[in-house]
This record gives sequence, C-alpha cells and structure tokens, in this order.
Amino acid sequence: MKLSFKHTTLILSVFIITSCGGGGGGGGGATPIQALAAVITSFVSGESSSTVGSSVDLTWASTNATSCSASGSWSGAKGVSGTESVQVNSAGNNSFVLTCNGEGGNSTKSVVVEGYRDITGIAVDGYVSGASIFIDQNNNFVLDSGEDSTTTDNSGAYTIKQSNGVLVSLGGQDIDTLTQLDSLMLVRNITGYSESNFLITPVTSVDNFLCINASDACVSGGGSINTVLGIDESIDVNTFDPVANKGDGGINDYLYEKGNQLTILAAALVKITNNMNSSTDTTEDYFKSIAETIDDEYQQTSMKVDIETNAFITNVLEKVIESKSLTLDDTAKLNTINALSGVMPLIAINESSEITTALINFGLNTLQNDIVSIANGTADMTTLNSYQNDIFNYIASDQSIDSNQLVPNISSVQDTATTNEDVSVSINVLANDSYTTSAPVSISLTQPSHGAATLDGNVVLYTPNQDFNGTDSFAYTITQGSKASTSNVTINIDSINDSPVINVASTIQAEENQLSVTTISVSDADNDPLSLTMGGADSDSFNLSSDNILTFNSPKDYEEDQKSYSLSFELTDGKEVINKSLTVNLKNVNDVKPEWDDGYGGTFPDGFEISLDTDENDIEPIGQVRAFDDIEQDTILYSLEGDDANLLSISSDGLVTFKQAPDYETKTEYAYDIVASDGVNKIYLIIDHFITNLNDVAPVITSESTLSADENQTVIGTVSISDPDPGTLSFIISGDDSSLVSINRDGNIRFITAPDYDTKISYSFSITVSDGVNTSTTAFIVNINDLDDVFTDVAGYRVPTSIDVIETKE
Repeated sequence: MKLSFKHTTLILSVFIITSCGGGGGGGGGATPIQALAAVITSFVSGESSSTVGSSVDLTWASTNATSCSASGSWSGAKGVSGTESVQVNSAGNNSFVLTCNGEGGNSTKSVVVEGYRDITGIAVDGYVSGASIFIDQNNNFVLDSGEDSTTTDNSGAYTIKQSNGVLVSLGGQDIDTLTQLDSLMLVRNITGYSESNFLITPVTSVDNFLCINASDACVSGGGSINTVLGIDESIDVNTFDPVANKGDGGINDYLYEKGNQLTILAAALVKITNNMNSSTDTTEDYFKSIAETIDDEYQQTSMKVDIETNAFITNVLEKVIESKSLTLDDTAKLNTINALSGVMPLIAINESSEITTALINFGLNTLQNDIVSIANGTADMTTLNSYQNDIFNYIASDQSIDSNQLVPNISSVQDTATTNEDVSVSINVLANDSYTTSAPVSISLTQPSHGAATLDGNVVLYTPNQDFNGTDSFAYTITQGSKASTSNVTINIDSINDSPVINVASTIQAEENQLSVTTISVSDADNDPLSLTMGGADSDSFNLSSDNILTFNSPKDYEEDQKSYSLSFELTDGKEVINKSLTVNLKNVNDVKPEWDDGYGGTFPDGFEISLDTDENDIEPIGQVRAFDDIEQDTILYSLEGDDANLLSISSDGLVTFKQAPDYETKTEYAYDIVASDGVNKIYLIIDHFITNLNDVAPVITSESTLSADENQTVIGTVSISDPDPGTLSFIISGDDSSLVSINRDGNIRFITAPDYDTKISYSFSITVSDGVNTSTTAFIVNINDLDDVFTDVAGYRVPTSIDVIETKE
C-alpha cells in the first residue's frame, strides 16, 4: 500500500498586549486563548463503487489537527492530510472512517464505497452474440433504469455486475445460423455469487418457470428440470455449456437437442401470437407455458416428459391459445400441431455438423415463417403436405442438403431402477431416450450378472437372482435404421429379510462308542447373526457347542443304550424364528479288532515283532499267518505294508512269499508289516527279515590276460580276483608253459627260471582260481621284453656282447 501525505505547517502567532499606568477603576488579568478543535475539511473516495478485491484512492484534508486515525474498513494512524490506496474487501457497503484529533476537540467523517462482484456467463441457443444482458430486479422482464446491463460478445459471453434477480438475455444473433433472434428472451434465476459461468439457455428458461422453482408451488409437487426432461442428473444446466460439450453421442448431445427444440417451439408460438394479436411478445411467456405443460404431464405420470410428441405440443398450444386469447379453427390447429411435431424430433445432433446446422436453420427460419401461415389458415396444400408427408425432402430442398442424411441420431440415456430382493421390476428403458417416436425402434439386451433381463415390447423385465441384494446392471442398445445407441441400466435391489435355515437332515445316524454326532449347519442369505438353541425329549443326552457342533455327552453303546434319540432346534436371526426336529439313530459299528493266532492255541499281540531268516535264492513260501475274529465273525483280509512290502506278496490265506528269490549280494534285510483287517480294524505283525548269504558266485580274475616281463629276471606280476562270497582262494596253473611258471596263494606269478629273449619270446598258460566251491579259469600270454646283454671283463667293467667294426682304408 502506497501512502502519500501532504503536510501543512501551521504557524500560530500570539501577541500579548500589556497595559501600564493608572487609570481609574479596577482592572483584571489577561484574557485566556481558546484551544482550536480539529476539522476534517474533506474526505472523499476516487470511486463510489468498485469490484471486491480492487483498490480505490481515499483523499482527506484537515485543519487544527494534531493526528488522525482510521477505523471501519481500514485501520492505523494516518497523517492530518493525504491520499491512500485501500482495498475493497467485501461485497456491499465498505465504510472507511477517519478521526482527526485537535487540542480543542476531534472530528470524524466516513466514506462509503460499495463493493461488488462481476459474474460471467454465456447466452446459449447456439451461442447468441449481440444479446442484451440485464438482471431484472422487479420481475417485469424489462430493462429498467438502475438495472445493470451489458451485451454478449461474438462468442455469446458476457460480464455483468452481480445482483440478485432474474438474469435475462434478449435478442441477439444465433452464431451458427446467423439468424436474428429479436423476440428470443432467455432467463434464469440468480441468487448469490458464484465463480462458475452463469449460463442463460432455453433449458434454464423453462427451469425458471417450473413449479418447483415458482413461488406458488405445485399442488402435487413437481420435478427438477433434469428429472422432467430426462437430462442426466450429473449435468448442472446452470453451468454446463451444451455447445462446447456436444458431440459425445450421449447425455451432452441430448441436452443440446432439448435446448434447440425448446427455442424453436417457443419462437414458433411467439410468431403465431404476434401475427394473430399484432403484438410484439418475446419468448418468456411461452417458456412459461411450456414449463406449465411439462409440470402438468409430469405430475400425472412421474415420468420424463417427451416434448417432441404430438400430445405434448397439443397441450402447449392449447395453453397458449387460452393465455393469449388466440382464435384458431380446428383444421388450422391440427395442421399447426402436425407441423411442429413433425419437425421437433428432427432437431438433433447429426453425424454431420453441416446437417445439424441445417436442421436448426430450418427450425429458426423456414418453420417460423411457415407456421404463421399454417396457423392462420393461409398455407397452401403443398406446404401442408410437405410437413405431413414429405418433411425430409422439404428440409433437404430448403437447405440444399441430402435428405438421406436427415434421419436423426438417436440417444439412449442411462436408466436406474429399484426393487426388493426376489421381486421383478419392469423398466421402460426408452422413457428418457431420444429417437423418432413415429418410426420403428428395436431393443437388444445384455444379461446382468446377478439376475435375468427379458424384453416385452419396449419394456425390460428384470428379475434378480434368488436372495441377491445389492447393485446389478445390464446394457441395452436401441436401433433405428442405421443409427444405434447403447446405455446401461443400473438396478438397486433392496435387502428383504430372508428366513434363516437349519441345513441338516431330519434323520441322521451317529456311530456308537464315540461322542461325535454332527455339526448343525445354519445359514442366512442376509448374513445376519444367528442364534441356535437345542431342546427335545432326549436333549439331556447331548451337548451343543457355540460352533453348533452336536455331540453325545458320553459315548453310547449300541448293545446297551437306546438306539434312537429325539431333538428339536430353534434358530433365530433376531427377526424371525424357525424350528426343526431331528432324530438321531445310533449306528452299530465294527469295534472289535481281529487277533493273531500263534499256532499254539494262543495269540500274538497287535504290533508283535518277529525276526525271520531265509537263505538267499530260496523262492519257497516264507510262512503262513492266521488271524481270527470270534466276536463279529468278520472275513479277514491280509495285506502287506512297510518299506519292502512291494517285494513280497501275501495270499488270501495268509501265505507270505518273495516275488523274486532273495539275493544276499543285492539286499540283505527286508522290513515289512503283515496286516490283517476285518474291513474296519487292522492288526499288525512287524517283520524284520534277514537273508543268509550262500557261496554261489565263482571268483573272477579281473587282471589283464596279456602281460609282459623283462628277460633275465623272474617276476611276472600279480593276478587280481573279484569274489563277492567269503572264502579262501587257491590257484592252479595249467597249459603249454605251465611248467615254466609258478603262482603262490597270494596270486604272485613268477618264472621258475629267468627267461632269455634270445631263447623264447612268449609264454602261454592258464590260471584257475577256486573259492573251494566255485572255480573260473583265465588264459594268459606273457611277452618277453628284449634287453641289451652285457658282460664283465677281468677288470670288472661291463662291456657289450657285440661290437660293430668299421673298416678303415689306408
């Protein structure tokens, strides 16, 4: 904040005059000087009003002041004169108070600056440029002196000082068709301030006059504009721009369509009235007649009102005839209704924006001119026939477009329905959809997840699944010609209390000798908390746990206790009580184990351990076991279990046999259980079966059979033997050269006399090895290695046995 002060210096000159000398009479003292009071000579604002948040300049001046201070909408110490820029902080009167203090008194003055807010918005038919915008504060729909006004720009936008009243748009030009709309008055109520755009549209104009918004409310109550026209509830018609948001193929296009239909209908009714009454009405009264007709129909049906139908247009025209005292003969009235109801369904968003504009242009111009002559009875038969029988070609010719493109888009809108659990509901899915009602329409459905949907004419019958409550949905598609639109239907299924259920048979069996009987299963489709109690003649013999587990209070014996018990149960979900009787029959069970016969008039205990020995290679049966059940005389079944049970077999008579002859070298011990069963109870013999090793494998020489040895020494080598069986080994040498070699018990082979390579270079013989039972023979060949021979001379030196002589020539 910038402060600017202009200081004025006040110089006070005080003259004191004293008088000397005599004179007659008395005299008094000096007269005191009176202090001067402060005076604010001026205090003004540069602006009497300003927008909230902006600043204004306050200027003031004073005399005789020693200091000044501010209060009210500003504060702080101030100079005795100056200029200050201050902010207007609130709507309404902002009071700026200045108090200046002087020695002889103070002075106070105030300045009031009105704070206001601007609102912005758009006038929408399509966008309307050049329209006069004002806020009507006395409900006469006329711009009076003192009422703020402005004009829409080329995009239909405006800014105006906010005040409460009726926001009015009068006249202007439709930007899309360049049609002058002198009689078009669009209105909406305005109360309070908002930063959102304040749209003025045909829809808000009808909304302004609906009985739900009127001071004289409907006798039976009325619906909101969204409800009565089928506009989606997510759209705020007072702020949502239908022009900027069109083209979605759904709820936005539907809003744009309704707005243009309302404008064309209201404009046509004004044209008829002004022609017949030589008046200059604007559309506000006709939007009111449309609103009243919508209210009347909605109160009768509680359903979306279709403003395109012949019946609706008939009712609106009758209301205008009555309120404006018009005179139309029956023929003219019927022709007027047919012309309007023939065109209204075609005013819709087309796939081609050019066609959409052409349809609206026809409605705002050609239709407006024709409706006057149709209503006053001067229209020729060609014109009448075009509206009644050939409207597509008439519009196409008038607007120079292809008539095939005039079939309007159709728009389906999401539906909701509510029903109770297990109760079907009928849904008129077309009720809020936009399509040509005079042409055939087909409907196809998807199936919901939690129910079934069937089509009966144009009504869908939804049936929820048994006991389902919550939310379900399905999609439907409407088709007209080549046009189709799909939307969803949401069904809310309210919960209805379902009776709880005791899920147990009326008669059950429980085995003797145990506590367990059954679990009393209970359920409730509503998932309510359940309480189960037990009673009945024999309830003292049972216990029922908190988890609804039913048990005997002590084990029952079929042979000694009663064989049937009677119980009753009571189940409640807190809202409803159900009862069920239960009979528990005791079941006789096989509860005695068989016993092992020890073969000597006694028995083996269950789990008795037995150790067995069997020679390897013995395939004969190992032995036979026998079990018996004297009490219940059950048939005994034998089987084998345990680690090695799969290697043996047991017959129905208890005869145990190896499947293959045991081999000690492969497996030395077998562990298995012999099991006897009476079909319910089992008893065991624990078998540890050992295999006795037999000498049944011949030793084998594993050494190489071709050997080599140096001449002039006796060592040949040692044979290697493999023999899995225990025992002492012995060797025998045979064959051609067996007399020349020897082998000891350790398998060491030697020449009896050192071989000489020059005498014999190879020896052959066989060696037979024996473990005392089994023998095996291997043929050997020993090749002699040639070595250089040397001898020792008399001096003890080794010299070769041969010398090469080299001849030397002289």
